[in-house]
Amino acid sequence: MNTNQTDIPDKAINFKTALNAEKAHINSLRNESDGSCNLSQQTEFIGLSLSGGGIRSATFNLGIIQSLAKLDMLKHLDYLSTVSGGGYIGSWLSALIYHSPEGLAGAQEILKPKNGSVEEAPPIRFLRRYSNYLTPKLGIFSGDTLAAIATYLRNFGLNLIPIISLAAAFILFTHLLTKGAVWGIQLEGIKLLGASIILIIIAVTLSARSLAAASCPQDDAAASCPLWAWAILIFTLVACLLSSFAMMGGDLDNLNNFEWTVLGAVAYGFAWGVGYVFWRFFKNNAYNHSTFSYLIITSLLTLLTGAVAGWLLHNVSDAVKILHNLSGSFLERAWWAVTICMPLVALTFAATVALHIGLLARALSHEAQEWWSRIGGMMLGTTVVWSIAFTLAGLAPVAAIWAKNWTIGAGGLWALASGSGVWLARSRHASGKKSKRWARVLARATPYVFITGFAAGVSTITYSILSKNFCDYCLPESITSQKFATIAQKVFLNMHQFQPDILIAAFACCIGVFTLAGWRFDINLFSIHHFYRNRLVRAYLGAARFPDRKTHPFTGFSPDDDVRMCCLRNQLPYHIINTALNISGGEELAWQARRAASFTFTPLYSGFEYRSTRSKTGGSEDQSTLGGFRPTEICRSRWGIHLGTAMSISGAAASPLSGYHTEPALAALMTIFNVRLGQWIGNPTDKNAWKYASPGFGGWYLLKELSATTDAHTKYLYLSDGGHFENLGIYELVRRHCKLIISVDAGCDPKYTFDDLANAIRKCYIDMGTVIDINVDELRAKNKHCKAHYAAGVIQYNKDEQGVLLYIKASLTGEEDPDILNYAKNHPDFPHDTTADQNFDEDQFESYRKLGEHVGSELFSCIKKAAESNVEQGSDHAKFISAVTTMKKESLAKTQSKNTISNFTSPPLNNGAK
Repeated sequence: MNTNQTDIPDKAINFKTALNAEKAHINSLRNESDGSCNLSQQTEFIGLSLSGGGIRSATFNLGIIQSLAKLDMLKHLDYLSTVSGGGYIGSWLSALIYHSPEGLAGAQEILKPKNGSVEEAPPIRFLRRYSNYLTPKLGIFSGDTLAAIATYLRNFGLNLIPIISLAAAFILFTHLLTKGAVWGIQLEGIKLLGASIILIIIAVTLSARSLAAASCPQDDAAASCPLWAWAILIFTLVACLLSSFAMMGGDLDNLNNFEWTVLGAVAYGFAWGVGYVFWRFFKNNAYNHSTFSYLIITSLLTLLTGAVAGWLLHNVSDAVKILHNLSGSFLERAWWAVTICMPLVALTFAATVALHIGLLARALSHEAQEWWSRIGGMMLGTTVVWSIAFTLAGLAPVAAIWAKNWTIGAGGLWALASGSGVWLARSRHASGKKSKRWARVLARATPYVFITGFAAGVSTITYSILSKNFCDYCLPESITSQKFATIAQKVFLNMHQFQPDILIAAFACCIGVFTLAGWRFDINLFSIHHFYRNRLVRAYLGAARFPDRKTHPFTGFSPDDDVRMCCLRNQLPYHIINTALNISGGEELAWQARRAASFTFTPLYSGFEYRSTRSKTGGSEDQSTLGGFRPTEICRSRWGIHLGTAMSISGAAASPLSGYHTEPALAALMTIFNVRLGQWIGNPTDKNAWKYASPGFGGWYLLKELSATTDAHTKYLYLSDGGHFENLGIYELVRRHCKLIISVDAGCDPKYTFDDLANAIRKCYIDMGTVIDINVDELRAKNKHCKAHYAAGVIQYNKDEQGVLLYIKASLTGEEDPDILNYAKNHPDFPHDTTADQNFDEDQFESYRKLGEHVGSELFSCIKKAAESNVEQGSDHAKFISAVTTMKKESLAKTQSKNTISNFTSPPLNNGAK
């Protein structure tokens, strides 16, 4: 079982190599089970996929699995592909086969319904007992409920330490920068203005160099690198900052409007003149505009733009005088300079460049216009973030003192609104099929409200710790009658007492806390993932061992419940657990909508592979295959991936990063609240990281969750619910060219829009060129009832290779048993209860289980009958595939296809089948 360390390749293997090993392994298992010695190679594989949908899907699929066992048809399955809730019951089945001395045959006997028996098999009875698997014992004072609360509060608190310490470090940095601004304001204004002009000249010179490479980046990749744009932006912003110091210092008050205009024209004209010389020098192959008339017109327009810039800066200077006159200290002036004056100067510069581009529109190339637009966008975004950050850092304590008695109430309301927003964002009101517009608006607005309040709170707390007189301003009743400006003066005066050495020490302390917490607090361990994982393992993998299961007398858990994934390698069906590799950041434009790729865990190999198109330095595109696979028994740690871990990652629906559902603001909110079911796992392409369970320093990856900027190029990857990529589980079976795919869709789809099926069809075509053609008209509900439970279609892998998709939908036809119809009548959402409902009672569990058994028995009994009537030579495995194909062709003679790609439609197998 153990892999020899010397046999491990230095590099990850590709999907083709892993697939060949996988199919050869399945063939060896087939030959072993058949007692064959000729080692025949089977080329037609059958796969069963179980969709996501939480416990609803798990329970419905339990009935499907029982119907297959009843008809002795589980033995025909080569692959078992599971997603999320389908993975609960799929992992239970794999564990049941593993623990059974007779393997699949023994598990099948347990699964068969015991008609006339006093009670059903213990593993199934265990599943009923733990249908409310998160907190089986009801009541707020039950052990699981109290453990859930205690675990969440502990992990939430630990998760906040690095986030708050980093936020406090940023606030302290603003105080340090403002201290430096005090020194800058005291300098002579003309000198500051001169330094600003020099920096602008440097920025324009760099711009000319980069702009010359914009139209031919392949000739000068270095100059067209995005780092050049950031360098230009930094020089410009520093120049704007120095200009704001000069204005706030008051030394420029003696300059009148005309002098400002002349100064602007000369400075701007000189800067652009230098830039033009550099541009002409570097762009020696450019289109030649250097006629005398062109130079004259361009120079006049540049001087005119500079004059407008000077006039605008004069108006900014006049506005700054108001703040200057209201300021009682240099520190107060410094805060106004960095918070208000600097953004105004930066916006003035951006407006000036925009005006210049407009005047020179006919002279500038399309590349130049686009280049300046990008620089302008970067400046605008940076300016807005700068202004908000310094406003919150400087004025949040002022607002807190001014609000006084309202502060605590506002804080409580803010916390309540934020918590409600997290719940609302993941509820069916905002994200489900029945989402409401008002709920979606509130869910999207909540993260911004929370982040603003969070930053303001950290700023106020930081100030209160540093300030010795904070309570003097907070407590007296007279403070409420004072004006905001008066309080601001007192707060800024108090800030003036902050010593630079104290600020530097506090800043270093915060960075130290962040570093220590990021190093010692395991980013995977201190999330809610392990609480979720442990209870899934107890409910489903524990059920596979019942009644021989022995538990800890205090916790009720058993360490023997879980199984190493690699231990399943010697049994069929071969289990594929699907998860989503989140790609919310990076430069892969084609993936910015789906934001995820498929990452699979199997008994032999685990990993991912997809086609990547990235922009390389210089602007060219790099199209390549990204990813790789590693031996599962060594992945993550020397003990290998465990089935419980893979199962719970596949079901990690509540996650800051959730594939195509990812929203950056909501990701920040959920990260701070520690609503994190996903896991970080070592990248298979990295030579070392893939062997380890967690990042050594989790702080960096916590920031990636916070900012929703994960990609597939880092040492560790973020995995979440497989449904965040493809919720049916057929993607990986199509990738393996299975001849027959039985797909069970138990997702929440009350309007029968077939979103999950459509998503799978699109991805299979886009990624693999595979066309799936299926008619689902008979599965559309009218008055809650459908004409059929299932449909069949064709999978066109290539010109010469086809497969069959047998699609089963959780649905009602009105022909079900009375107890199922009774439950459906009393519960209108059945069989599409929201996935948020993970607490099934006995009636709910049995109704979903029995519906799955009814649908499976109806379908598979027809297939079994057709297979038994097949007199052609061949194995039972081949007859199984042939039976489905034959029934599909027979239905074609009765029903005219509505499709244009091929003539396959849903077979009316339910007619007279019951």
